[in-house]
Amino acid sequence: MPSPPTLVSYQGFPIHAGAILEDGSFLGDPGIPASLELGLWGDDPIDREPILRIWESDAGWSQETLAWLNNRNGTLGAVLENGFYIVGQPFGAADHYRPDPGAGTVVLVRKSRDYLEPGEAEFLEIAAGGDTIWRRRLSFDPVRLTRPMLDEAIGEDAEILDRSSSPEDRRGRSARELIEDALHAPEYLPAVDYFLLASSGRHIWLKSHERVDTLRVWYSIDRKDNESPPRRVLLPESIIFWDMTDTHVWGVRRDELDINYVVGRRLVPRS
Repeated sequence: MPSPPTLVSYQGFPIHAGAILEDGSFLGDPGIPASLELGLWGDDPIDREPILRIWESDAGWSQETLAWLNNRNGTLGAVLENGFYIVGQPFGAADHYRPDPGAGTVVLVRKSRDYLEPGEAEFLEIAAGGDTIWRRRLSFDPVRLTRPMLDEAIGEDAEILDRSSSPEDRRGRSARELIEDALHAPEYLPAVDYFLLASSGRHIWLKSHERVDTLRVWYSIDRKDNESPPRRVLLPESIIFWDMTDTHVWGVRRDELDINYVVGRRLVPRS
């Protein structure tokens, strides 16, 4: 099915449709350029954006706002002589959402310290009509941002910026200085790095910033259960995961030759 036509916009910005519901309506958000969100052109930053439901009727196209997303501290932007260097914040605290077309809802996570304590995250599920049908606030062990973590994140982006720009383009400043100035460096890391909706339609899998040896800590929570504690799972960081079940996880691993392989891992209890 086609996306909404380009004439359907939010304040002049095209709408990126992320899901189609059973009634033919769309769920999406406006495609606001990151440079405008950050205020890099001199205007005020755009600190929030809507999750929209868009539909067509005999009267034409209509839209309504289901929820507002906090954009702050989600994107890193450095001003260059001839443009911008823009990537995601490595320790970003902006809200994220994922549509669930089967349920006709959107699930979003809030992780800003504006309204959460260290180690907390809040999940909400909002129906297409705008009602919040599920809400759960979770508390995990807070993870403090250390200087080695900060140096690693700065170094990775500075290396890319250094290769892709000249000293003149950086206005005489080093790539590291530009990245460090633009980096969001909270005292405590957000409880959630990102999250997935399992294809079963019931569970949310969230990736935390916690690590155990060489493994990253994930948690699984049940959207129908507000009492049971999250299930804690240790997974390798070498795999980009796309789906999970109660017994297996599935994703893509890239080898040294940049060849992608679909891989699965069976989940077993820790001894």
